[in-house]
Amino acid sequence: DEEIVRTYTKMNRLGYLAGLQKPHIQTPMEYSELLGRAIPKITNSCQLIASMFAARRYGNREPINLHETDLKRAWYEVRFALFIRILQRLVFVTRTSSHRRS
Repeated sequence: DEEIVRTYTKMNRLGYLAGLQKPHIQTPMEYSELLGRAIPKITNSCQLIASMFAARRYGNREPINLHETDLKRAWYEVRFALFIRILQRLVFVTRTSSHRRS
C-alpha cells in the first residue's frame, strides 16, 4: 500500500523540519525510537508507522492485523506533535534573532 510509504515519508520530512533528521544509516525502527525519545507521547505511533513501512518496503508484504484506520490515527498523532515542535523551534529562532538585534 503506497499510503504506508507516503505516511512514513511525511513523518521523515516533518521530523527533519522539527530538528530530528534521520541519518541515512538508520533503520525505520531506529528512527521511530529517535522520534519517541524526543517526543515520548508519540513513541507507539512512530513505531506503528515505521513497522508498517518496514513490513511493506523490506518484507514486500502487507502488515499483519493492521488497518488503514490504525495508520491514520498514528499519523494524526505524530503529525500534530511534530507540528508543535516545529512551531516551538520557529518561535525560539525568532526570539533568539530579535534578542541579538537589541
